[in-house]
Amino acid sequence: MKTNQSNVPVDVSNEPIPAEYSPVIEEMCRRNHKGWLARQKADGWRLGKEYNVAFKRDPDMLPYKDLSSERKEMYKEHATSLLRYFLVLDCCKIVPKIRLAKSK
Repeated sequence: MKTNQSNVPVDVSNEPIPAEYSPVIEEMCRRNHKGWLARQKADGWRLGKEYNVAFKRDPDMLPYKDLSSERKEMYKEHATSLLRYFLVLDCCKIVPKIRLAKSK
């Protein structure tokens, strides 16, 4: 949550995100999954029909494009939340590629 000057959390969950940021959210999802996948593989996890900790098998050990819509939605929720904080807190400059392409 965003904090005000007295460090009291401020709810930003209803702050709108402009549609032009959709490609940013999608890219955040892809990169997040790619990093997770690399860490899991390095730790010995492999693709499996069912999630199994003992055998280190996970049905999500796939490229992002092949994930279920439910798993992609989970990534989208996380990315949207993070982007919302970045935009509301104005803590960094995020410029969608589409805007960069139009300015050239």
